[in-house]
Amino acid sequence: MLSVLLETMHEDCNQISKKPYIEQKDSNDRPDAEVAQDFWNGFMQREKSIFVDLFYGQLKSRVCCTLCNNVSITFDPYNVLSVPIPSQTTQRKPLTVNYYPQSISQPVFQFTFDLDTQTAKGVDLIQKL
Repeated sequence: MLSVLLETMHEDCNQISKKPYIEQKDSNDRPDAEVAQDFWNGFMQREKSIFVDLFYGQLKSRVCCTLCNNVSITFDPYNVLSVPIPSQTTQRKPLTVNYYPQSISQPVFQFTFDLDTQTAKGVDLIQKL
């Protein structure tokens, strides 16, 4: 809902009424700062408002072709960035296990694991060992 509101207000205040077509250049191994600036300049030729100044940013995307290994890097504008909120039910705590060998001459081993105490099972502990 916030995204729609910001976008609507931006469009109402946009100072660019005739938006030119902007062709973005490939990164071609240029530094990220230079590529990001080119993308931002192209975006600003079409979008200019107080909302862009206050609420917009850029997100770097990197895509690699599995056939030819070509890497494409773009910087896309955003006004709302979704981030995951950790669940309250997940409680990861370190679990310490002491291994006492049958022979007294052998040293005691101590293992520490980071497991979810709510959902972890014995199988998970065995796999960690």
